[in-house]
Amino acid sequence: MCEARDLEASIDADVGFHSILLQAAHNELLEHLTSIVTAVLRMLFAFSSRPPRTFTRALPLHEAIIEAVQSHDPDAAEAAALRLLDDTAKNIKRALREVARREAS
Repeated sequence: MCEARDLEASIDADVGFHSILLQAAHNELLEHLTSIVTAVLRMLFAFSSRPPRTFTRALPLHEAIIEAVQSHDPDAAEAAALRLLDDTAKNIKRALREVARREAS
């Protein structure tokens, strides 16, 4: 149960991070899509973020995005976001392999 709470807290923090970025863009369309994006991210993170250490590994990737945005460095922000997306893609592939392995058993 403790692990589940930790996972939920990590998901809440991660979703909050992405919601803040959407709001910070000051893009009316993105602001309206925040609730949809939030729901999709929540499901994605719940599926792909086991074990919870994936959040620990992703923390510096998120911090790099924050630092780049605060420094008004769009190139660094893009590079940091691409590193985070790459990490997320690896998590999804791992999770899909686990599902396939369970289904094959």
